[in-house]
Parts: sequence; C-alpha cells; structure tokens
Amino acid sequence: IALDAATALRPFGQEPILLTDASVQDLSTRFGVRVQFDTDVTAMERAHSLHVLTTALTDLRSVIRSLDLTGLTFDIGRIDARAAHLAFHEPRKRVIRLDPATMAGTIAHELAHDLDWQLAARKYRTRSNYATDYATKNRRALAHAVEGLVATAAPMNEPANADVGARRPAEMFARRFEWYVASTLALR
Repeated sequence: IALDAATALRPFGQEPILLTDASVQDLSTRFGVRVQFDTDVTAMERAHSLHVLTTALTDLRSVIRSLDLTGLTFDIGRIDARAAHLAFHEPRKRVIRLDPATMAGTIAHELAHDLDWQLAARKYRTRSNYATDYATKNRRALAHAVEGLVATAAPMNEPANADVGARRPAEMFARRFEWYVASTLALR
C-alpha cells in the first residue's frame, strides 16, 4: 500500500521515493562524514534528513568524482527562522549546520565553503580564511579567477539594502559551485 501510494504521488514530489533507510553509519562508511542531530529533531525528520543527505552526497560525488569529505560533520537541527541564513559552515570545526526543513537546497553551497576552506589549508597553509578570500586579499594567482566571478555578479542597485556579503569571493564561489552542480545534474 505504501509503495502504491508513493508511486501515485510521485508526479507531485520533488525527490525520489524513500524505500530504504539510510543510517548515520552508512554515511560514515560511504563518505567519511559524521552526522549528529539535535535532540528536538524527530525520528521522521532524522530519517528524511539522512535520505536527503545520502542522495545529495551521491549526486555530488557523481559530479565531482574526487570529492573527499572525510572528517566533515553535518550537524542537523533547527536554525532560527529570523536568521539571515538557511544553513552555515563552521570552518574551524569543519561542521556544516543544516536545518531539516531547508537542508536539501543548501548542501552544495555549504560544501563549497568547506572545499574552499580545505583549499586554503592545503594551498596557502592558512586556517584563518577561505582560499578565495585569501587569494583576492593577498593577490595570489587564484585572485584573477575569483575576481572574474565577482565581476559577473548582478549589480547591487540599492546599496543600503544590498547583501554586501553576497559579493564576497567565498560567497560567489559557493553560489557558482552550487549552480555548476545543479546544472550538471540537470543536463543528465
């Protein structure tokens, strides 16, 4: 009955039918990540979050085959509705905070921030900034490419209300990365 109902409702859904249970251990084994939940996340939200995370990471790995997430933690819990963000990356801890209600649309963006942070550590030997921000500030080779991303951003018409952070190199990189992932998957 559940399969028939899910199949009948599929045209109205945005994601595949959930028939198997993903687990925290599965994600750890397949992707090298840690997943933790706040205590107020319900069992149903946990199951759905694990499914969304598994699907997203599988999709990302199909786009970026060398994607290495070992050591990254996904912390799933409520984010205040008044907050200026739907998810966020805590770089020094390598933690991505996701809200179960909005996580599907934020994973690629936050992973881009983590990749940017890892690049800073590997290429520039710094743990105080994202590589894109560091390269732009310090006029490194990567700066030219990053400035190109910022230059192609939509102009800010109302400076008083503009999101200045959106023009930051690390934000531009994350937004372009999520666009690249979405368009690559859409072409399939």
